[in-house]
Amino acid sequence: MKTVTKTVSRTAKQPAKTRTSIRIDAKVYEEASKLAKADKRNFSQYVELALDYYNQQQKALAQYFKPGASYPVFTPHGQEAMAAKLTELLEGRSE
Repeated sequence: MKTVTKTVSRTAKQPAKTRTSIRIDAKVYEEASKLAKADKRNFSQYVELALDYYNQQQKALAQYFKPGASYPVFTPHGQEAMAAKLTELLEGRSE
């Protein structure tokens, strides 16, 4: 993937932004364009908003889940077999 970046200066009140060029799948572009139009934003504003939202969600999750940590699987009453299968699947993914 080739990217081109350029810093664009802003007024004293607004932080500098970086201009970039990316390649994305045509279907993703079409869907994001529709969503941006529905939200009355241009495409780049919508992508910036979506990336910012994603980063905020990742930071929020990082407060509760640490990489490499183990977390217990709680079993609803009467669902022990399902919990055992889930544990087996999760352990298989970590290998």
